[in-house]
Amino acid sequence: MKKLTKTLLGSTLMLLAGVMLIGGLALAGNNTGNNITSVNCTGNPTDRALIQSAVNNASSGDVLMLVGTCQLDGTQVFITKSNLTITGAGKAGNWSTVVKGIASGGGTPVGDQGSPTFLLFNRGFEIGDNSGNSQVKNVDISNIKFSTLHRAVSVRPQVGQTTTQCSGTTVGTGSASSIIVENNWFDNDDRSGQMYGTVNSISFQNNLVTNATSGNFDFVVEGQIVPCGGGAGFVSIGVPTNSAIAGNSISGGTELVPILVFGADKISITDNIFSGVGVPFMVFLSEDSNSQLSNNQIDCGVSNGVLGVGIDSDTTGYSVINNRFVSSSIADIVLCGTVANTICDGGTPPSFQNKVVTTNFGNSVIDNGTNNQLLGTQNLINNSSVPAGVKNKLIGGAVGRPQP
Repeated sequence: MKKLTKTLLGSTLMLLAGVMLIGGLALAGNNTGNNITSVNCTGNPTDRALIQSAVNNASSGDVLMLVGTCQLDGTQVFITKSNLTITGAGKAGNWSTVVKGIASGGGTPVGDQGSPTFLLFNRGFEIGDNSGNSQVKNVDISNIKFSTLHRAVSVRPQVGQTTTQCSGTTVGTGSASSIIVENNWFDNDDRSGQMYGTVNSISFQNNLVTNATSGNFDFVVEGQIVPCGGGAGFVSIGVPTNSAIAGNSISGGTELVPILVFGADKISITDNIFSGVGVPFMVFLSEDSNSQLSNNQIDCGVSNGVLGVGIDSDTTGYSVINNRFVSSSIADIVLCGTVANTICDGGTPPSFQNKVVTTNFGNSVIDNGTNNQLLGTQNLINNSSVPAGVKNKLIGGAVGRPQP
């Protein structure tokens, strides 16, 4: 598994207060201002400058309503204002506003530019700017269809980046909090949403993701390091905390991993529906602490060799609870350990302490670590595909309660 994280360079049960914080974050928008400004897009690349101007001129509490098809020109719209709502003119299920990127000849999104410029390209909305020093809070982005973008919505105020190279990357003092990205439709995008570095109380919630481009991710939460080209190959950044990926529906396309969480703290991945996408994992957690994966429906599909959930051995504290797995052709849950195999690279002694895997409605768990609490329920205890060594760790029988 380290091979994947090195290539990318990139929970015990969460405290009740943390769960309540995320639950509160997911219940309502941030802003209730009455100053609504319509931004009438033209379907031309000049729309990006039109939206940027509206953002720059907005006052605290303003609502910007995008109308029509907004064609971007490859440069992202930087959002550095706080207390701002950006919404489409329609609503979830009836999206009438489209923020559109640039398609290749084959219809997939154009990516970042290569040598000699290595410029970032085909980006949508970004919380932050190239300084890496923006302080942003209370922003809602909702009711928009994002289509054919290399990166649709990014929350990375600490990381200023003009190129994919380390020489073009600046790590500043920026931070963001209380950012909600909700009720959007991400269609044919390389990546729907991402958060990096020093951010707190960020929620990607109740979004629809379809036809995602092969070989990338739908949602990324990444801290500690972020990859870049040349030099050391990465730069050090802060840690995302108290944030959520919740209530999203992900279907169609084939991603590398639909949800990747790396180097973060207190992240809740809950109530999502995955349908037939993802190689090698539907959800992958690495170097995280106190995070939870709960109440998700994960349908891997039988033919593509997909695993449900992968958890790296240096993840300190997590819980995997009340998920329903369908058609995981290798295993529903893989807990990586020291032994390298086709799934895990091994090498780092597993720390697996104060971790819980319980009440998951599925068939199999592969446990390569030590000191896991695997609380047995449903099919796990009586299923012949569960290794004997794992069955021995199923504490408390079908009730799923640990013994003292």
